[in-house]
Amino acid sequence: NTNTNTNTQTLDRFGLPPPTIDDVFPPLSSDVSRVPMHSKRRPHDFHKDEVANAMKNHLGVDLDVFDDRGYSIHVERNDDDDDDDKN
Repeated sequence: NTNTNTNTQTLDRFGLPPPTIDDVFPPLSSDVSRVPMHSKRRPHDFHKDEVANAMKNHLGVDLDVFDDRGYSIHVERNDDDDDDDKN
């Protein structure tokens, strides 16, 4: 009977159903803040304090390494910089 094949669910090699989009990216609950990112029309519409507030209960990111526009403020070092420290 060909109808039994359409009613059975496809399983992965471990015998589990394949993950759904909601398994990989679960829907956010209504208590999670949403902060829109900048767009091409408004490239500098970024508020570090809003992002920090939205992330505080979810991610442990040190936002002090970013400026008020969201760009990294780290200083890059060359391999030569280490050699200068030894002399």
